[in-house]
Amino acid sequence: MLYIVRWNILLALVFAVSGFAYADDSRVAVRPGKLIDGDSLFVYLRGGRRIELRLWGIDTPEYDQPYSKKARQCLKNRVENQVLYLRRKGIDKYGRTLGVLYNQSGENVNGLLVSDGCAWVHKYFCHDRVCKVWRREQNKAKKQQKGLWGEGEPVAPWVWKHKKEHKRVE
Repeated sequence: MLYIVRWNILLALVFAVSGFAYADDSRVAVRPGKLIDGDSLFVYLRGGRRIELRLWGIDTPEYDQPYSKKARQCLKNRVENQVLYLRRKGIDKYGRTLGVLYNQSGENVNGLLVSDGCAWVHKYFCHDRVCKVWRREQNKAKKQQKGLWGEGEPVAPWVWKHKKEHKRVE
């Protein structure tokens, strides 16, 4: 029994040291890979390891929602052929890495997508200090009718999913 406890402690330390711990504020260089949608993509770490990245703190239209293709194009325009840096924030319930991307100029790609009118600041999962800045940018984009805000009355993805789930139950 003591052997198992020691083994588990050793494994926890190995994972923490090997980059599975996301508590620090360091950035790692990544290369963009295939885009999944407007807020998810594959990125390649140094050494070629591929991970699925979900952009933290923002949300873009679902695949069956208006503006989803344009949101994906917005992400493509921001990351394609770019040197990027990733600050990891954690792992979501689907096993994807959550993170904030930065371009070579140090600009926050997540925030740029919001200010471009291509993404919402996530209502339920964005509570850091930067989220207040992003919400101000979202309000500016909304007033200027940028991106999805110029498409009538856009529905936030979390509302869209909720409505779809209730339709299935009825």
